[in-house]
Amino acid sequence: MQGLLSIDHAFEEIELLVHTVQKHADDLILVLVGFDGVLAEYEDDPEVVRLSAARRGVLRRLIHQPGVALGVISGRRARDLRQRVGLDNVFYIGLRGLEVVGPGFTRSDQQTFKQYRQRLRDIAAETGPLISQIEGAHLEDKEAVLALHTRQANSSDAVWARLRLLSTAAEITDLQTFRVRRGNHVLELLPNIGSTKAVAIAAVRDFLEQREGRPVFAVYNGEDVAEDDAYEAIAGHGVAAAVGRRAAQVEYHLESIEMVDRLLVRLAALREPGKAHQRS
Repeated sequence: MQGLLSIDHAFEEIELLVHTVQKHADDLILVLVGFDGVLAEYEDDPEVVRLSAARRGVLRRLIHQPGVALGVISGRRARDLRQRVGLDNVFYIGLRGLEVVGPGFTRSDQQTFKQYRQRLRDIAAETGPLISQIEGAHLEDKEAVLALHTRQANSSDAVWARLRLLSTAAEITDLQTFRVRRGNHVLELLPNIGSTKAVAIAAVRDFLEQREGRPVFAVYNGEDVAEDDAYEAIAGHGVAAAVGRRAAQVEYHLESIEMVDRLLVRLAALREPGKAHQRS
């Protein structure tokens, strides 16, 4: 019985969100979705994560509708993200917003890459040999972001690895230079230059508004991470849903990736002739 109530509530959340989007029928709808944990299930090894054929089909249906644009957001590099999703006509927002590749639009913060690349390499070189000895933990150097993955490590080793990374970073550089983001079994050191994801979303929105000559209403589906600065770009200009446990700053909540699928199908139906009121 509890399971049925949960499912009914999930459908209600989706329909309430869709109803909000319906009020913006004359706007271009910019659908923004996270990748890991939102479009694709987590794996012990992040390198084996792939988008399923079924979800690719849902995204393809969405971007083929008139008045809809799609962006996929991740801490991964934009080129890596594009390869895993495998679709054209999508805005790939990588490295938490430091790079964007999309149809007719490219944005890359080369100054930030240049400024932070060497310091992150120094931290990785100092910390890497120690962390490599911990089973299930590894560092990933993304040039402007350094990520510590601990999904396969036990909890005590994961804590030690995080402390080792942060203490080494403090020894090498002023920690105010970086901000720390804690995700799902990952800790990232990012340039402390403000809300990079929000800035990237705003840039994509401005580009689309100029290209389309009409307002853009954003629909964002992201992980349940409190530090997600994408919400700053959505506030007042869109609607957001957290995937997983309910996030305090987000009005809507989707319990699982399967619920994300259902929402995307409903959003596609809004712009599909003759199916705007059909529940999928």
